[in-house]
Amino acid sequence: MDSENWRIREEIPVNWRGDRDRRRVSSAPIQWPPNARAPRAVAEPAAQRVITWGEKHDKKSLQPGVIISFPHHVHDYLGAPDSSGRSITKPGFYCFTKLRKFVIVKCYERYCITIPIYTHSGYGLTHQTNPNEYVGVRDASIPNPPPSNSIHANFLVQKTTQWRNDTSNLFHDIDPKSHAQWTRPVCFNYDSTCEIEGYLQNEADIARLVALYYSDSPEKRTADEQVDNEGFRVVRRGGGRSG
Repeated sequence: MDSENWRIREEIPVNWRGDRDRRRVSSAPIQWPPNARAPRAVAEPAAQRVITWGEKHDKKSLQPGVIISFPHHVHDYLGAPDSSGRSITKPGFYCFTKLRKFVIVKCYERYCITIPIYTHSGYGLTHQTNPNEYVGVRDASIPNPPPSNSIHANFLVQKTTQWRNDTSNLFHDIDPKSHAQWTRPVCFNYDSTCEIEGYLQNEADIARLVALYYSDSPEKRTADEQVDNEGFRVVRRGGGRSG
């Protein structure tokens, strides 16, 4: 056979019965239906996308009032895999990841309790129905910062020297719409890495943060009371119920 014949010869495919089908194979482009979508691209192996944010810090450096940042992972109840920051975990659950700032409010042996800081996509508390669960967080270096959008006065943050004059990454700026939601605490393990962003400038603000965090805690029970788990009522010694 002429070696060039393959360019012009008629293709003769074989069907599933083994018969030869002499229909000419069309060279015209395939006409996809108007609503057809291309298949999703194959995701890169996770190892190629791993990012280490910050470094491990001695827990003595992570005290109440210190502002840290780390990737925050939460269950994505919207189940939107095409949205930025959303993915499916190996067990099959949707997860939303956001690099976020937090202010430390309480420290323990292996971890600390932090309060997340939100900008809500730059809208602040405009669309929030619970604004008084937040307190404004503002950059202390900015003259006349905008007031908090809740009944609680602003916390003023002094950025660390590393980020004070660094304009290469705007994440480290304190957005003027930032508010800390003190009713939504998040645990941070000391074995994880984080970036230290700054600290609350005033001792009074640290005390106020702690007071807000504990402000709606259940009142301490007296020594002669215990909780009846069955009825969720207080049982006094001696067997009598109250409530």
